[in-house]
Amino acid sequence: MAGAAAIAARGISRARIQADGSSRVILDRVDLDIRRGVVTALIGPSGAGKSTILRLLNRLEDADAGEFQLDGKSFEDYSPLEIRRRIGLVIQKPFMFPGTVRDNLEYAYRSRGEDLPDGKLPAVLDVCSVDPSWLDQPARKLSVGQQQRVSLARTLLNAPEILLLDEPTSSLDPQTAEAVLSRLADWIKTENIGLVLVTHDHRLASRYADYLLELRDGRIVEKRNGDDDAAD
Repeated sequence: MAGAAAIAARGISRARIQADGSSRVILDRVDLDIRRGVVTALIGPSGAGKSTILRLLNRLEDADAGEFQLDGKSFEDYSPLEIRRRIGLVIQKPFMFPGTVRDNLEYAYRSRGEDLPDGKLPAVLDVCSVDPSWLDQPARKLSVGQQQRVSLARTLLNAPEILLLDEPTSSLDPQTAEAVLSRLADWIKTENIGLVLVTHDHRLASRYADYLLELRDGRIVEKRNGDDDAAD
């Protein structure tokens, strides 16, 4: 990875209190660099801390120890709103606002009293495999897989500098998942967006990620190029 990290995380630790009152370590002194134009995949078993990293990066949670920096400045120097504007998160279970698919895609622009720029919507729909015929359908009537794609498109339309995806293709058939990730990998390089992908699909991660980080028991135990086992 050439060039300075857009996001640098150092010594990140996070624990949670369990039902019995005990403390369980989720992340244990994790170091992580995220660069623009690069796809970084986080892989590992359930409970390894992958989704927690995304929540910390989006300021939905705060670390117990360690520091995050964005463009060389501490996260503490930014408001949570600014962090979330620049670092977009797409969660595994998509949330749809009331109204049509078009309403959802234009939500951020409407809330700022702006219009969606001409020509931007068709390109994003293509990247996310969102059929234009869905635009006037109620968003909450779509299947979960369709909602996942709309949620991704809505986030891309907000032009994040860093994109965080938590199992974004979990409800998609293999062919659609392949199409979305292939186009998305090209998009983030063209737009110079950093992408962090959490997935259980090691094949897709190896195929489309520039770097793979494997987490186990809250620690990064292996780092490798995505191409190393792409043929497996």
